[in-house]
Amino acid sequence: MSKILFSIGIIVLIMLHVSCSEHERTILTPDEREILDSLYSKRVPYARKQADSICDATYQVIFDHAADSIKLRYIQEIRQIVEGEGE
Repeated sequence: MSKILFSIGIIVLIMLHVSCSEHERTILTPDEREILDSLYSKRVPYARKQADSICDATYQVIFDHAADSIKLRYIQEIRQIVEGEGE
C-alpha cells in the first residue's frame, strides 16, 4: 500500500513541476512583425484570387440548384391547393 501511495506522490510531484513551466512568449518583435506583414501582403491576394475563382466556378451550379428547389416547392404547394379544392 505504501508503494502505491509513494508512486502516486511521485506522479503528482512530476505533474506539478511540469505544469509550472514558463509561459511562451506571445508578443512579436518588430522584426517578426515585419516578416509577418510581408508574408501576409504577398499571400492574401493569391488566396483571394483562388477563393474568387472557386466562387465563380460554383456559383451558377448552386444558383440553379436553389432555383430548382424553390420551383419544386411552389409546384408542391400548388398541387396541395388543387387537390384540396377537389374534395
